[in-house]
Amino acid sequence: MLGQTVQGFLAGLAATLAISVSQQTSTYIYDAQGRMTANATASVSGDSSITLYGFDGASNRISRASGAVPPRANMDQMASGEVLLPGQAVVSADAQSRLELRSSGALVLTCNGADQSILANPSGQAAQLVMQGAGNLVLYSPSYAALWASGGGGHPGAYLVLQNDGNLVIYQGATPIWATYTFC
Repeated sequence: MLGQTVQGFLAGLAATLAISVSQQTSTYIYDAQGRMTANATASVSGDSSITLYGFDGASNRISRASGAVPPRANMDQMASGEVLLPGQAVVSADAQSRLELRSSGALVLTCNGADQSILANPSGQAAQLVMQGAGNLVLYSPSYAALWASGGGGHPGAYLVLQNDGNLVIYQGATPIWATYTFC
C-alpha cells in the first residue's frame, strides 16, 4: 500500500515537473564571432532571468551580469520598468494581436496571424525590450546597447498597451504619447 502511494506521488510529481519545464523557454544569443552574449530564460509563470556576457578585443569573456525579471502584471501591457525577454510576448486582451520578442532577436507584431514590421531594421540581435520609467520603449542588444527606441521620455509612469485593434500605444495616464499606428 505504501509503495503504491509513493508511486502515485512520484507520478504526480513527474507530471508537475513536465508541466513546469514546458512553460519555460531558454534562448541563447550568439554574436558574429560565435560567442554566447546572452542567455534568457522566459517563464510563463514566475520569474524569468537574463544573463549577459561581455568580451574584450581578444574574445576573452571579461564580464557577466545576471538578473531576475519578475512576471508582468497584465498580459496586454508593459508597465514602467517591465522587461520582455526572448520567448515572451505582450498579447492584446482579445488575443488577436501579439508583440513578441522572438528567440531570433526579432521584435514582431502579429495581427490576426499575420506578421507586421513595426521597427526599422535594428542592427544586431535583441536580448530584451524594456519599458523605461520615463516612458521610452527600448530594444537592447546583449551588450545593453540600444538598437531601437520609441523616442519618448519625460513621462514618468508611462506604460505600453497592445490594443485589440493591433495598435501599440504608450500612455501616460489616459493620454497617448506614442503609437505604432498599426491596425488589424
